Amino acid sequence: MVDFLIVSSIVFFMIFAGVDYYTILTQHKVAEHIMHYYLERVRVEGFLTSADEAEMISRYRSVGMAVESISCPRQSRGDARVLRNPQDLNASRINFTVTLKPPWRPLTTGLLIGAPAAPNTFRIKVGGSVLSERVEP
Repeated sequence: MVDFLIVSSIVFFMIFAGVDYYTILTQHKVAEHIMHYYLERVRVEGFLTSADEAEMISRYRSVGMAVESISCPRQSRGDARVLRNPQDLNASRINFTVTLKPPWRPLTTGLLIGAPAAPNTFRIKVGGSVLSERVEP
């Protein structure tokens, strides 16, 4: 009976650790999927439009994530569009990064074995880089 309790405790811990890892991985994939959609919108527009920004924040909110920061040229801040420049491709590059606060803290399974709680500073950061296709302002 004692052997069963020890083995079952280890097995349950491993199952919950796997579920915890899967939850974090799934949150990151959802965040990445949403980011790639708006990265393509930024490529076509030359910056993140105010409408796209509001829609992106709303989509992240609908999956339980809070947007903490957006790093790219944005219409809401009055940034100029990045235009396509065939002579200098680096001048056409747009870097896009979104930092999100996920709804759950990771590694909560460690609490079962006495590990300290993960700090509330865990964030998901997704982003990419594209060349602008916008020709005219």
